[in-house]
Amino acid sequence: MKKYLILFVMGVLACGCREKTELQKSYAFSQKAGFVRMAEGMKQNVDKYYVPDYAKAYAFADSAIAHSPDNPHFYSMKAVWYMWDGEYRKAVNTYQRLFGRGVFPAEQMYEAAQAYDSLHVMDSAAYFYRRALTAYREELDMLKNDTLSFEYEKAVSRIGRLEAMPGISE
Repeated sequence: MKKYLILFVMGVLACGCREKTELQKSYAFSQKAGFVRMAEGMKQNVDKYYVPDYAKAYAFADSAIAHSPDNPHFYSMKAVWYMWDGEYRKAVNTYQRLFGRGVFPAEQMYEAAQAYDSLHVMDSAAYFYRRALTAYREELDMLKNDTLSFEYEKAVSRIGRLEAMPGISE
């Protein structure tokens, strides 16, 4: 569990390292400070065996979302905790709240597709997998000058995985 927690934090930190969009510039507080607070909050929400206290984790995520409602990483954090807890329907609802705000990041669309896949709602899963594939392809075009970045490698990896899925690739 500790390994996955560290990988998740590293992934979230890497997502904040790319070029700043207008949405990112409008966050209620700087991303760096937000990620530090998020990582600290995650550490406080696990016991000595690295088992999450989900009630504390959900309360922490809710306060982060209330503070910065357009930050997709806080919604993702809460939804991932729901998926770890086996609450896939609540994870889907969390992603729908994010998408309802008009924010459609590739990573969160991919995670939403995985949540729908876990619920065996294949039409919705395929829809979000296709949207994630399109978004990753667009990201790849933006990242082509920085082929050594983690984001570029992740986009290439996800595109390969999504194109291999039957019925997903255009």
